[in-house]
Amino acid sequence: MSSVLNNDDLIAKDINNEKLDNSLQRSNLYKLLKEREQSWWQARQQLIERQEKKMFWYGENSLIMWLLWQLVGYVVVAMALMLLNNIFGISLPLWQYVSLFVIQTIFFCQCTCC
Repeated sequence: MSSVLNNDDLIAKDINNEKLDNSLQRSNLYKLLKEREQSWWQARQQLIERQEKKMFWYGENSLIMWLLWQLVGYVVVAMALMLLNNIFGISLPLWQYVSLFVIQTIFFCQCTCC
């Protein structure tokens, strides 16, 4: 990587230059281009990996986003049930709470899949 920064005033256009002094300069130029290409590929690979990580967390079909919205839905339903219990004194048995959350999960799966 250090030789990529130290280029000795050679540029890519010099490859086809007939006035290039000797084969040593030409081989140095090829070596420099090879190192630059390698660093370019590494930077490209890092960019692709970052984009894939971003898609995993925030992508349109991301599992993490689905789980996050599912959690938000559970919290909203739980708050509504607590409000109903406090205001109207409506209390449900445990199996009805569980079935309500199962129905919510099935509904949420159907809405996000279509």
